[in-house]
Amino acid sequence: MTNIRSTLLGLITLLMLSVGQAQAERALAVVELFTSQGCSSCPPADHVLGELAQERDIIALSYHVDYWDYMGWKDIFGRAENSQRQRVYAHRMKKKNVYTPQMIINGKVDVVGSRPMDVAKAVMNAKKRAMPVSVKITPVAQGLLVSAASNGLQNGTYDLISVAITPKAEVQIKRGENRGKTIRYVNVVREFKPIGQLSNGQARLTVPAVDGAKLAVFVQAQGQGPIVGAALQD
Repeated sequence: MTNIRSTLLGLITLLMLSVGQAQAERALAVVELFTSQGCSSCPPADHVLGELAQERDIIALSYHVDYWDYMGWKDIFGRAENSQRQRVYAHRMKKKNVYTPQMIINGKVDVVGSRPMDVAKAVMNAKKRAMPVSVKITPVAQGLLVSAASNGLQNGTYDLISVAITPKAEVQIKRGENRGKTIRYVNVVREFKPIGQLSNGQARLTVPAVDGAKLAVFVQAQGQGPIVGAALQD
């Protein structure tokens, strides 16, 4: 596990030096991991995601799918909606099948989540170019104020997606391929939903806070296209 962390952080640090500090401060990567507690290949990817989540400019999200539940263990975080989101990505990226552990970076490219070198390179490439939409999440009396503003965004329709996440969880797996393992998870997706759209490159709205959860918000081209802006609640 130490080697995984060294590989990821070493390559990401190299990127920071190569692109320059000013650009690096604006760069951001949204990493969506599709995983399952019933998948023996997934725990290493869950660990990689945990390491990525510690980086200030990476929003790491764990989507637990439900299509491995028949293998002897029902994923307690598995949701059909997560599986469907992955299928939409597969269709758009012209993939024949879905698989775990799959990481989607900025809604554009996919890598096998248990391969830290490939993950680090994909994140590095994503962070070479700043996102054109800045997003902020601010606590207010009514809940959370979400604001977004574009700077040179190309024409198109862009959705604001809110994602409620459980920051940390630990699960003892009692059956199936991971029987006997205790696995730690980060930023487990509890629900995601569209909350609005950019209008003339701008958006400003208030959403309710979710008990026991943090909120991530990203701006994504309609049809589950590229992610062009994102923020994570402090």
